[in-house]
Amino acid sequence: MKKNFSIGHFNKYVSFFTANDNVCQLSCGSIIRPVMSNSIYGYEQIEAMHLINRQFFCFTIRFDKNIKNSSLIKFEDRSFRIIRIVNWNEDNRFMQIFAEEENV
Repeated sequence: MKKNFSIGHFNKYVSFFTANDNVCQLSCGSIIRPVMSNSIYGYEQIEAMHLINRQFFCFTIRFDKNIKNSSLIKFEDRSFRIIRIVNWNEDNRFMQIFAEEENV
């Protein structure tokens, strides 16, 4: 299934920072949508039998090989910790990044 995005979809400006020295790696447009915790494949198995009271989001951006699981995402005054990165269709065009909001 091919997913087509127009530039208008990427209307949320986010920045990616290194976790250790807080240096900005990338700033770009993104699609941000909230995700239920059981939609993050495999993650619910780690949290089995525990109440999950956290906010999870999916960020869709253009592919960038420099984004790592250790990076942090900042959007406005909020920070997100990356849980999983998915290379959409394995064609190096788009990335879906599942992240947990910090300090909620």
